[in-house]
Amino acid sequence: MSGDFFEKLEEQVVRKEIFVLYSNDILLGVGVIQMVFQGMNYYDIGMIVDKNYRNKGIGTYIITKLRKVCCQENLVPICGCWYCNHASKRTLEKSGFISNHRIITFNFE
Repeated sequence: MSGDFFEKLEEQVVRKEIFVLYSNDILLGVGVIQMVFQGMNYYDIGMIVDKNYRNKGIGTYIITKLRKVCCQENLVPICGCWYCNHASKRTLEKSGFISNHRIITFNFE
């Protein structure tokens, strides 16, 4: 389900950065909370949802829960996605995040 979404899965599990969402025995999606920079209070949150369960609010649910976990621990949640990933951008916005940056690529010849 995750492809290359997780950088070092085993280490992330040990550090309790991985959160899973099940419905009975069905894995619906996975969330992650990662420290951005050592010594800073910013934590990157993200999620991936099984392709069979997308567009059902599961991603929004995961991001909203991860955001609450960060706030309870006095951490600052941040997140982002590729500019072309419109579904992820909508999910983040539904979870209360606002886009601050856009990437523009220029080619000089």
